[in-house]
Amino acid sequence: MSIQTLEKCEKYFGTKDIYKLFGIEKSETIPDIRKAYYRLLLQDHPGAASESDKPVAIEKAKLLETLYYVLGDPDALAQYNEHGVIDAETEAAVNEKYNGLFRRPATMEDIDIYHECYKGSRKEWADIKKEYLKGKGCINWMMKHLQFMQYIDEPRLIAIVQAMIDSKEVPEYETFTKEPAEKRYCRHLQFILEAGIVYMLRKKEQRGLDRAKDEQTLAAERQVAFDEIMNSIEARYRDAQKQKGNCRQY
Repeated sequence: MSIQTLEKCEKYFGTKDIYKLFGIEKSETIPDIRKAYYRLLLQDHPGAASESDKPVAIEKAKLLETLYYVLGDPDALAQYNEHGVIDAETEAAVNEKYNGLFRRPATMEDIDIYHECYKGSRKEWADIKKEYLKGKGCINWMMKHLQFMQYIDEPRLIAIVQAMIDSKEVPEYETFTKEPAEKRYCRHLQFILEAGIVYMLRKKEQRGLDRAKDEQTLAAERQVAFDEIMNSIEARYRDAQKQKGNCRQY
């Protein structure tokens, strides 16, 4: 790591050891590294920081991104492991190579890891507060606009908002505290219907995958049977030619 980055690392996180900062071993896998990165990022995410703290939060996020790139780049990581530093040129090349590549989860595994780290993080609390104020306490609004929020998360969402109200962090809206039972029932019914639709679509997709798998298996079996027939024909032809040759000799 360049001296400037090492100094920032110690300034913001109290250590120059990126393994210690991420809480990982040198043998950790990429998913483990990604999980550690998301956990650190979501602790002090710029989106969860106050206006006065936002510049520092942005700097810390940029630093974590650079460290994450280094952990994922074999050449840069080898240099760090051997010498404990990465020169500025290598660091610039790493940032150039990976810029924007990990800003958002790409695969289902990435999304699951991000979700695990996001749940209960300062970023999630900040997002809940933002949508609570924007929707004037409407739970329907929050459930619609908060990422990863599902039917089973509603009790947790209500508990978090109530804690914010009790601590005077947000004002109390009757839309939230005195939600009509009919509105809540309609929301829950909609969740159930949507869950049923998703379940049916997944079953249909799975049947399609199973059918495709069966067709592939059948095609493979047909190919094997065809090859066996051709081999048998070729063997009989060779035997016939051999017998014909033997007849000539007599």
